[in-house]
This record gives sequence, structure tokens and C-alpha cells, in this order.
Amino acid sequence: KGELLEPVSSEINLEMCGTFFHGNKNYHTDKRASEELGFEEVVVGGKMTISYIGDMLDRTFGERWYNGGKLDVKFTNIVWPGDRVTARGVIADESDSSEGSTEVRVWMEKEDGTVTIVGNAYLSKE
Repeated sequence: KGELLEPVSSEINLEMCGTFFHGNKNYHTDKRASEELGFEEVVVGGKMTISYIGDMLDRTFGERWYNGGKLDVKFTNIVWPGDRVTARGVIADESDSSEGSTEVRVWMEKEDGTVTIVGNAYLSKE
């Protein structure tokens, strides 16, 4: 209990956004489209940022994660191209019951400490 997971970090650039969203023009890939919605810059998509949390959980728990793990998160701030983000987690609870479930507190933060995602991951017994 309280064990920190190995963090996953990346600097996100506009090219990565275009690749992730398959080149579709929208406010996650195109500055003009984002400006039409009142943003000053492309908004990095939530699906893209949350993938780093998934990667961290996969690296830590492997099959336990991708064979039935659940994730419940809230997006708390915008990520912009050029931001360096880090997915972090800490084991919050490991049940001693026969079910052997694990709860992990997860979050993502920018280099300046701004938290962009908070939530919990749940894993069943191996």
C-alpha cells in the first residue's frame, strides 16, 4: 500500500496529435479549428493524454490491467502541444480478500505541476 508506480513521461507535439487522430482536421489537430472554438492553440485530445496512464498501468500490471482493468478519471486541465506530461500512480488499496482486488490512484501532471487528469484504476486478482 502506498507503492509508487514507475511514471511515464512524454513531450507532446502537434505531429503526434495529427498521427493520433489519423490526420482528421478538428480542434485536436488544426489550429484554425481550435481558434473557431475560442482556444489559442490546438487542444491535445483526452484520449491521447489518457493513453499514457494506460501505458503506465500496462507496464506495471500487464495482463491484470488489459484483461479486465477499469479506469475512472476526470480531466482537470488542458494539455497543449509542447507540454511535457507525466502519468503517475500509487497503489491505494490491495484487498486481502479472496478476490484480491487492487485500487490505484492515478493522475497526470504537466512539467510545472499542473494536474490534468485525476482518477482511480481498479484491477482484479491475477
